[in-house]
Amino acid sequence: MRKHYLAFSFLLCVALACCKSDNKLLPINSMKVIMWQMMNADNLMVNTKNYEPDRNKKNLYNKIFSLNQTNEKEFYSSYKYYSFHPELMKVLYDSIESYGNTERRQFELKPIINKSSK
Repeated sequence: MRKHYLAFSFLLCVALACCKSDNKLLPINSMKVIMWQMMNADNLMVNTKNYEPDRNKKNLYNKIFSLNQTNEKEFYSSYKYYSFHPELMKVLYDSIESYGNTERRQFELKPIINKSSK
């Protein structure tokens, strides 16, 4: 009887954990852009004089969320979901790295393109 109770409790916990929440899950393509922008914002803040981490970070992150048509709650609930699914988190981090490499290449090529077009 005790084994049945434990098995039922375990299945109930799994079922509740898999239920959809009210928050929508941001797709990996959206998450990678947001996280890339957040990393750049952190880098900017650290390299800025008069850095006030709490106030500046919150303001910049809210601007990033607004720019990407999401909010803090959706982002962090999506991040939490991905962190509980390591295979998806790996895909997310790989996507961020690839996206960052592409962004850096485009940034590095801009001066070359401008010089050669004259």
